[in-house]
Amino acid sequence: MSGLSVRAYLRGMAMALGLACTAWLLGAPPAHAESDRFSIVRAHAYQIYSVYYLDATARIPLDATLRGALTNGVSVVIAYDIRVVHTRGWWFDDTVATLTQRYRLRYHALSRRYLVDNLNTGISHSFSRLSEALDDIANLRRLPLLDQTLLTKGRHYQVDLKVRVDAGDYPLPLRVRAFLEGAWRPSSDWYRCPLN
Repeated sequence: MSGLSVRAYLRGMAMALGLACTAWLLGAPPAHAESDRFSIVRAHAYQIYSVYYLDATARIPLDATLRGALTNGVSVVIAYDIRVVHTRGWWFDDTVATLTQRYRLRYHALSRRYLVDNLNTGISHSFSRLSEALDDIANLRRLPLLDQTLLTKGRHYQVDLKVRVDAGDYPLPLRVRAFLEGAWRPSSDWYRCPLN
């Protein structure tokens, strides 16, 4: 290994250790009250012409640990897992379609603004307050789900969704910690609404 490669390797290791130490110094969060957990408050699926859409409102409370990570330069990716299922009372549900809607939340220290990147569309928005950025992510409006032609007439369909922090987007040292500690990857329970 050349001297340049060794220096690059050592520099990379030092950065990884620094991130790991930062993660440990942030500490474990306290126990959560029920109202402090991720949840889907309401959801409504509907049809316009041949396309089904989804409106949903979520509760996305970031605790002190995630807020600290955010202001220290760690991006937090919040994802909605959505699936359309054909319900069969006598057997397991049949999944017709799945969709993951992802948002990257980050803090820009120089401008002191919170940025929300819609990772599905590439559109970004900027907010002066964290609460405004979280409200933007928490309110899904007219999200296209699927085309009517994918469904069979006469069958009953439901939409399941949940919201979670996608730990796979953390830097490697935090990914390891998120694997060990659920506080770094909060998630709601599944919420079900009819596909009308």
